[in-house]
Amino acid sequence: MFLCVLQIRKAVTNEFNVFQVAYVTRYAASTYVGLVFLELARKWNKLMRKWKEVEEEMKKYEFPKKLNRTIASSNVCIAVSGHVSRVKSVTSNPPQGVRIYHRLLYEGFLLQRKQKRKDSSKKGRLKEPRNNLAHLHQRAMEEREGTLTSARREKARIESRPTPGVEYFLHQASRIYRVAECQEDQEKAIKFFFSNLTLSHVFKYIPYSIPTSLVFQYWLFQIHFAFTYIDLFVMIISLSLASRMKQVTTNIKKTSKKEIADIEAWHQLREDYTRLSNLCHSVNATISNVILVSFLPNIFTILTQVYNSLKPRQNYVEAIYFYFSLVFLISRTAMVVICGATVYEESRRPLNILNSVSPKVYNKEITNQNVWKSIREDYVRLAKLCDLINKRLCWLIIISYLTNIYHILAQLFSSLKPMDDTFQKVYIYVSFFLLILRVTLVCFFGGGVYEEHGEIVKVLTAVPSSAYNMEVERFVSHLTTSEIVLTGRHFFKITRNLILKVASAVVTYELVLIQFNSKEFKRKN
Repeated sequence: MFLCVLQIRKAVTNEFNVFQVAYVTRYAASTYVGLVFLELARKWNKLMRKWKEVEEEMKKYEFPKKLNRTIASSNVCIAVSGHVSRVKSVTSNPPQGVRIYHRLLYEGFLLQRKQKRKDSSKKGRLKEPRNNLAHLHQRAMEEREGTLTSARREKARIESRPTPGVEYFLHQASRIYRVAECQEDQEKAIKFFFSNLTLSHVFKYIPYSIPTSLVFQYWLFQIHFAFTYIDLFVMIISLSLASRMKQVTTNIKKTSKKEIADIEAWHQLREDYTRLSNLCHSVNATISNVILVSFLPNIFTILTQVYNSLKPRQNYVEAIYFYFSLVFLISRTAMVVICGATVYEESRRPLNILNSVSPKVYNKEITNQNVWKSIREDYVRLAKLCDLINKRLCWLIIISYLTNIYHILAQLFSSLKPMDDTFQKVYIYVSFFLLILRVTLVCFFGGGVYEEHGEIVKVLTAVPSSAYNMEVERFVSHLTTSEIVLTGRHFFKITRNLILKVASAVVTYELVLIQFNSKEFKRKN
C-alpha cells in the first residue's frame, strides 16, 4: 500500500504515461492480493472441514494416480520460470498463517509425499488416503492446538522460501547491465540502481540509504512472486477437484459398461457426484476473489509487455528478459485457464455416459421422478453457488484478463521498434509467446465450467420418453433459462471462444500499431 501511494503521487506530479499506470496497477493489485488472502484465511477452516467430510465419504476411491505427475508438471512449467521453492526442516515455529498456507500449497500438492496408511482390508475397505488437502489442513490445526506429537510436528514442519527464478533473474540482470553501462563508479552505480531504476518513486520523497533500499527491494521481491503463487494456488485447487471428479466419472463408465442393474450401486454413484458438486461450489464461492486476482494482473502485464515491445532494447540481457517475460506470462495465464476448466469438463462427462446407459440397467434410480427432482435441486444449488462465486471472484477475473491483454499489446507495440541484437529479438518473441499461452490456458480452463453446463442440456434433451416426467421438464426449463459460467463482474464470460475474442482484439491492436508506426516513420523521414 505504501509503495502504491508513492507511485501514484509520482505519476500525478510527473508525466503520466503507460509505464506509470503499469507500476500503479501492479502495486494496487499486490495490495488487493493481501486483502483477498486475509478474507480467504477467515473462510479456509470451514472449507477444509467440508472438504474433509467429502474425503471421508469417498474412502473407497484411491488417491488420484496421475495427480502428482500433473501437478509436478505444472509446477515445473510455472515455478522454474517464475520462482524456485526450497523446502527444509526448521526448529522454530513460523507464523500460523504462513505455516498452513505453505503446507497446503507445497507439502499438500507440490511435494505429494506418500504417507503410510492403516490397512483396513479386513473390513472390506480400501486404504484411506492421508495426503489430501483436508487431512493436511487437519494436521496444521492439530499442530496449532498442540495435539501433535513432537516427532510428527518436526516431520510436518516445513519452511518454503522463494528464491530467484529465471524471469526475476533476467529482470534484475538487465537492470544491472544497464547500470554498468551508465556508471563506472561502484558506489554511484549502486545508488543509481536503487534510486533511479528500482525505487525512484520512493527515494524521491524519503532520504536514500542502502539499508532502506534493501528493505524496499525485499518488498518488491515478495510482490514479484505473489502473482505466481496465486496462479499456482488456483491451478492446484482446480486439478485436485478435477481429479476427484474424474474418478467418479470413471466409476460411472465402468458400472455402465458392466451393465450393473443394482439400484444401490447407482444410488452411491449419484451421491458421490453430488458431494463433489457441492464441494466444487463451496470452493468456487471461497476462492472466487483469488481467481479474479489471478486473471486481471496477468492480462494487464501482458498488455504492458506488448507495449514495451516497441521500445528499443538497450542490451541483449534486457532483450532476453523482455521476450522471456512475455512468453512466461502468457504460458502462466493459459495454464491457469486450462487447469480451472478441467473441473467443469470432468463434471460434464458423467452426463454423456448416463445418457447412453443400456436399457438393461435402467432403473428407478434413473427414471424415478424423485431422483430427477433431487438432481434438479442439486443443479439449482450448484447454480446458486456459481453465482455466489462469480460475485466473490469477478474482480479477480477482470484483473487477470486486463493485465494479460495489456502486456500482450505492449509486447506487440515493442515488436515494431527496431532491435539491434539477436538477444533482444529472442526476448521479445519468447515473452510474447508466453503471454499468449498464459491467456489461452486461462480461457481454456476457465471455460470448462460453461462447457459442462452445456453438456447437461444435451443430455436432458435426449432423455427417453419412458423416463420423461415433470421434474425433467422443469430441469430442462431451468437449464435453458440460466447458465453456470465464471464471469468477470458479468462484463465477460470465461468460455473457450474468449480465446478467439482476445486474439481478435490483439490482431486489431497490432494492425493499428503497424499503421501508426508506418505514418510516424514516413513523417520522420
